[in-house]
Amino acid sequence: MKHAHSSLLALVVVAVPSLARAQSEPEPPPLPAGEPVTAVSTPAPLAESPPAPKEFVAPHYDYLRIGAGFRIGYINDPAFDTFASSDVLAQFSLEATYAFYTKGKLAIASGAAWDVGSRTSGARGISTSLTVHRLSVPIESRYYVAPWLNVFAKVAPGAAAFNARIDDPSSPSRLQDVPWVFSADFSGGASLRVAGKNDHASRAARLWLTSEVGYGITSSHTLRPRPDRNQDDVLGSDEATKLGSLAANGVFWRTGVAVSF
Repeated sequence: MKHAHSSLLALVVVAVPSLARAQSEPEPPPLPAGEPVTAVSTPAPLAESPPAPKEFVAPHYDYLRIGAGFRIGYINDPAFDTFASSDVLAQFSLEATYAFYTKGKLAIASGAAWDVGSRTSGARGISTSLTVHRLSVPIESRYYVAPWLNVFAKVAPGAAAFNARIDDPSSPSRLQDVPWVFSADFSGGASLRVAGKNDHASRAARLWLTSEVGYGITSSHTLRPRPDRNQDDVLGSDEATKLGSLAANGVFWRTGVAVSF
């Protein structure tokens, strides 16, 4: 009997809190008669679409570009043999261009360029030298294959000066002739960026390594070196020495570095 009372008391202790919680919770409203019971589904979250790949478009190209390098030309002209034992003419190159038109990955630039180089010879005991100056206006079309690489095609019309000098022992002074002729270069190449930012949308300094190959031409001119002295002195008049017609035509290649802004 004592055990029965204890069990009944434990049952009351457990049941009373449960009954109190059930009375405190509100009952759901009854469904209308004849209304079907449907399950409510929670919409799944929309998956985020991957970002579209960013196309390389450079609205702010390297407008100003300054470069320097070396040009190696090959002149196959008999008159050039008077001044050199080979057909090679090495020149120092300096160039500055400005991109005046840009659209997408294309840029068109123009500017000014100067090439200068000399050859000397001492054949038959006579010292000769020839210095060739090329002043040109390069017009260049660049296409940016990638932010760090562009290819280009260039035409550079201009003028060239042949400074021919001969030290003849039989002449009282040096023989010299400096004619100016028309010149033009046709070339193509590529530029590889080796330093600088990858984002072309911002103006910043960048360093490029450039290489090109092309063909250069000049109009021909007959060299007539004369003594570099007054023609009316007591020694009388001087006769010009004819060295033949010279044209600096031939294949060339140029390599150098450029800084763009």
